[in-house]
Amino acid sequence: MLAGATRSKALYRVLGTLLGAVASVILVPNPASAPELLTVVIAHWVTVCLS
Repeated sequence: MLAGATRSKALYRVLGTLLGAVASVILVPNPASAPELLTVVIAHWVTVCLS
């Protein structure tokens, strides 16, 4: 009965995890030597994700 909803939720969680992993691999290495810039980049990423 709830199998469809459970699978859908699981799929969204897996896709979200993969998207977050790809974003961190792309975004973090470049400004890693500048902590202030890294903080700004992460803050913008979180803003985009919450919008």
